Amino acid sequence: MSVIKSAMIVWQLRAYSHVNLPSMIYWNSTRPLEIKLVIHTSTLEADDVEWVFGRDLLLDAFQWNEAGLADVRVAVNSDGLLILDLSSPFGAITLQTEAEYVQKFLLATLAVIPRGHEDCDVDRAIKQILEEAG
Repeated sequence: MSVIKSAMIVWQLRAYSHVNLPSMIYWNSTRPLEIKLVIHTSTLEADDVEWVFGRDLLLDAFQWNEAGLADVRVAVNSDGLLILDLSSPFGAITLQTEAEYVQKFLLATLAVIPRGHEDCDVDRAIKQILEEAG
């Protein structure tokens, strides 16, 4: 099992670029299709926020400059910024960071398990999800 953790990545609120939100991105080879983003909000006197989304979503954004629908959308602009739109029933937020930091992280995950070589046992994955929820 390989776990890859990004260096600290600082996101900025798109509407308020003076607000910095430190975060970490995690990837685990036992769940190669998932990326977990943990935004540390302790400076805002709130609990950390975790989002789990597909690695392919980020890879597609780097390939096509944008990806995603609904609650997670990602874009890479010509200024070298990765823009992440997150929405849920509890609210929405748009964040931005230097795209190169996320790209380096993704390249590290691809070195362990290349895109298209993820061996995903769907039955095992569903069982694991149900056990964790239960």
